[in-house]
Amino acid sequence: MIEPNPTERGRPFWDGAADGELRVQVCTDCRQARLPAALRCGRCRSPHSTWEAIEPVGTVLAITTVRRPGHPALADAVPYRTSVVSLGESCHVPMLVAQDAPEDVAVGSRVAIGFLPVTDEQRIPVVRGHASPAHGDEEG
Repeated sequence: MIEPNPTERGRPFWDGAADGELRVQVCTDCRQARLPAALRCGRCRSPHSTWEAIEPVGTVLAITTVRRPGHPALADAVPYRTSVVSLGESCHVPMLVAQDAPEDVAVGSRVAIGFLPVTDEQRIPVVRGHASPAHGDEEG
């Protein structure tokens, strides 16, 4: 497995993942959430932001099965599924789909996000499976 190599700007995201918490950067002026982290808000251009934990659920925007490893560290993992998950209006995050996630996780699925240990100190967010209605299903 490839270990995360956080930049200083993205470190709060990875620190949260290590603690089993999904964090996004939020503009303190207009409250727009964003991920990946940026120097300025995409809505109001403010340079002011903070990091906040959000409920670990999202909606699958894209999903595919990888049959050829994109990196030597993933050679033993193929085939594996990877996805792009929307955590909100401006938070679209690529993430692996856990090997034990249901096969019917597809584009449009409301999913629960968990954390896969890659070292003793680091975890990466992964799609675990379908989110229950009690897990923030405001889209119905």
